[in-house]
Amino acid sequence: MGQRVNIQYSVELEELQGEVNRLFDKTTTELVSLGEGWGTNEFVPMDVAGIEMIDGIRQRLTRLDIMLGDIHNIVQGYVRFRSTPPEETPRAVAPPDPPESESMEDSIARFKELISEKNLKNSTNSLAVLRELIPKGSVVESYPFYDGNVEFTLSQTDRFVIGTTDSPVVFEFWKFAMDDPKRISLIADKLFPIVEENTFDILRKKWFTYKDPYTRSALFFLLNRCSSMGMISHGDMDTKNYNPLAIGNLRTFEASNFHLNFLKEKTIFDQTSGEISLFIPGNYCYDVMSTMPPVGIEESHFRHVKTLKHFVKQKSIFVYKFHKSLLNNKNYDRILIDQHGKRTDNRDNAKEIILHNVR
Repeated sequence: MGQRVNIQYSVELEELQGEVNRLFDKTTTELVSLGEGWGTNEFVPMDVAGIEMIDGIRQRLTRLDIMLGDIHNIVQGYVRFRSTPPEETPRAVAPPDPPESESMEDSIARFKELISEKNLKNSTNSLAVLRELIPKGSVVESYPFYDGNVEFTLSQTDRFVIGTTDSPVVFEFWKFAMDDPKRISLIADKLFPIVEENTFDILRKKWFTYKDPYTRSALFFLLNRCSSMGMISHGDMDTKNYNPLAIGNLRTFEASNFHLNFLKEKTIFDQTSGEISLFIPGNYCYDVMSTMPPVGIEESHFRHVKTLKHFVKQKSIFVYKFHKSLLNNKNYDRILIDQHGKRTDNRDNAKEIILHNVR
């Protein structure tokens, strides 16, 4: 199917019905033509010609669906126009003043919390401490590799990082993002904005069925940025994280001192490549449900108790959201991290906990 270009034009309100009729007539004519074309084929050839025939029909059906979608949007916009009363000019409301006792540091932290991806299950605020723990020149293997925030920061500061995942879709996204990030960013920009929740849900269910890996990667990025949890499989639609800065970062993305690793058949227990193993699994839980598969196709199944026991014999770092049961682990040194990413001795202020044996 040829490249499509979105255009905008205006018509007088009284001419709208005629314009919709024109577009609909064009669509139905194309549909009739397609139906007549089917009638000339008594059977589907069981060879390459059959594949090409079916693919051609699917492309024409896709074009018809897009044409009908355009008509649907016009009619829907007209219905909203007729049913929505004129809005009154809203009065400006001053934002609430912060508490008088709030320091500048607390104000900045509160603002960062409002705009940050705080719902990401594997996000961390411990990067500064991690850079203290991991010497420059070290080879670090990170698992489960997902958003790359920590890994790429470490790789850009004289550490060599191996990002390891057992999720095929995560591996594919980063593989093609490293290959041609500009191409992916252009596709993602054309697909945005996602206006309706229904469209978001459909893309979430169907994105991996697209044949082109760059299109799949663009949809992976788009759904990630438009999810309140930063996850492809769950989270509500929230487009505030899809912004010019995000798409600009993707367009100019370049990975240095970094290697992407896919665990196709082996597990993290069978294969480790770094001097230091880094784990950022998010929330801690016991391995009671260890036999259950991950919730989403982009997620790795992390066995917390087993992993903590297995890696105690080699240099390892675990970054968790604070969980009081981890205070009882005697096999690792522990560091408590507050909301500002700084060390703290007060467990009441702790937001994260680092367990490590890197001495």
